[in-house]
Amino acid sequence: MAYSKDYDTNEIVMLDVEASSLNPKISFPIEIAWVSLAGEEDCFLINPESVANWDDWDELSQKVHKIKRSELCKNGISATEAVNRLSSQLNGCIVLSDCADNDTSWVDKLFKSVGASRNFSIIDIYDFAINNGMNSRKAGSFFFEKKSENIEHRALPDCKQNIDICKRIGILDESLFKQNEE
Repeated sequence: MAYSKDYDTNEIVMLDVEASSLNPKISFPIEIAWVSLAGEEDCFLINPESVANWDDWDELSQKVHKIKRSELCKNGISATEAVNRLSSQLNGCIVLSDCADNDTSWVDKLFKSVGASRNFSIIDIYDFAINNGMNSRKAGSFFFEKKSENIEHRALPDCKQNIDICKRIGILDESLFKQNEE
């Protein structure tokens, strides 16, 4: 799929999802964040008690993201509220992810839990770069850069780090964006 150039900075957002475990059959999203290139952002925890059978929990995953299930139950929003926020905020956006397959699966699980359909696409950063003319070696350097940086493994810091890396290596080059006429 080819993407058009001349994007608006509000149009492209980076998304990240933290999950209860890495088991694709039973895991569910516990934290979702997004950041636009214009600096808008949202981040929220999801209360697993708001969805029947969201019981999966992996202690090893908790050690990575440092989010306790009890914190989700106390401070998380309902699955319905999470879907409503994502639908209203990301509709019409180009949503990028460094792990689009997993993040799409978890976001779809969230939407399905409330009987809704996702109204935005989630695109892998690498695919976005290739479809905007970047060579595969340079596009792949994103993952090398990401691995070499050590940050807190939470959704919002991950989004911000991904945008910074994409700007630094040219995936989100200024030539992709509409120029304001003065």
